[in-house]
Amino acid sequence: ILLTEDQLTLTESLGEGAFGRVYKGSMRCGDDAPIEVAVKTLKGVIIANHR
Repeated sequence: ILLTEDQLTLTESLGEGAFGRVYKGSMRCGDDAPIEVAVKTLKGVIIANHR
């Protein structure tokens, strides 16, 4: 799933492994209530429009 920055709020770091960090946060899609999520970020990954 690709989200825009305004759809995702990271609230705390849950841990870190060999491939990246995991965060607790919330995701908003449209007018729906926020959904609690865990987000894994990957080390060394560059998305084309974020260089």
